[in-house]
Amino acid sequence: MLAGLLALGLSLLGLPSRDEAAGAFTATATATATATALAIELDSPAAESLLTPESAATSLSAANLPLQQTRIALNEAADATFTAEANLAKARPTARAPEIQPVGLRGSPTLSPAFAAVDGELVYFAKRDSGGDEPAFEIVVLDLTSWQRRRFTIGESSSTYPMPSPDGRWIAFQSNHDGDFEIYVANRYGGQLRQLTRNTVWDRLPAWSPAGDWILYSSDTRGDQTLDIYRVGAFDGEIQPVFSDGWRNSHVRQSPGSQHIVFTAGPSARDASAWEIRLVELGAGASILLTDNAVRDASPAFSPDGRRIVYVTTIGGARGLATMNLQGRDRRILYTGPGSVWSASYSPDGQFLVLTATVNGVDQLFLLRADGGAAQRITTDGGAYASWIPPVAGI
Repeated sequence: MLAGLLALGLSLLGLPSRDEAAGAFTATATATATATALAIELDSPAAESLLTPESAATSLSAANLPLQQTRIALNEAADATFTAEANLAKARPTARAPEIQPVGLRGSPTLSPAFAAVDGELVYFAKRDSGGDEPAFEIVVLDLTSWQRRRFTIGESSSTYPMPSPDGRWIAFQSNHDGDFEIYVANRYGGQLRQLTRNTVWDRLPAWSPAGDWILYSSDTRGDQTLDIYRVGAFDGEIQPVFSDGWRNSHVRQSPGSQHIVFTAGPSARDASAWEIRLVELGAGASILLTDNAVRDASPAFSPDGRRIVYVTTIGGARGLATMNLQGRDRRILYTGPGSVWSASYSPDGQFLVLTATVNGVDQLFLLRADGGAAQRITTDGGAYASWIPPVAGI
């Protein structure tokens, strides 16, 4: 399973100390960073892809029957969990007041007219009371209709950066449950927990392939915070290298058409102002920098149709949100405040975005129209790195 990793000649080194990790940001990079971002984020142009055309086109075929059977069994078990949870919900009394209310609407969770069409569920992470000195985080799912929340976590560990699967059944995330950050997957209610990576370095920021059979992530294989991109089989745990060029490569996303990945890339882990957005064509190995400037560009995500990329950039010294096409052109500013933005994700229909912005030192969630025409804050007690969970067919 690890033959691909051994072929790279990568050594597994120990984690940096807390002081070393904190030193990974320049004064400019940390000016607007929150405790949440700092605790978790310590997250060459001639780069080449490590995926061959054959491996990039990997799919679940009839020739791999045991893996297909495993995947079918897990999905059937997940469906049973969802059905039981839905039946239980019917017996629960309706809450008299929502747990989270939009700012300015204390008596009602009703969104402004610009967001009347918003529905579904968001998954994100939020700080929880750990009883200790170190911040701890848990995964939260928020229903945008009832404003009810459900939470799941792994014991006393810190679980962050959740990402739902394309079919809505699974949530991948990172957790320090075994002492360093590894990639885990659970069903959308927190059950059927599985650990996918097992090593002594940070594995971070998972993202799904469009078919839902692979989970891409970044790994600090050299222990120096210059991250490489790998992928792990969501159902068999096979690990394969995807991209490595000696830069810090993180926050990877794969396009809905499966032909491209986009991620944050920088020659230095310690100078965030040098971070740019890189696009790589899988199989062909073609790689281009979509941004190339003296400010921090990071956290890219594809639109549902795969034609545009939304990303965080620096505008007037503050972090805002912008969008561009896959050639790095036709750039548009979508959001410049309030708050300092550090992540965003599209709704399944592409009409809206949910973004994380730091307001008065606390990370909060905002809804934004995809054209940038309206924005509304939807949390009062914090939340970060939200994504829509796709609806599960037949559930």
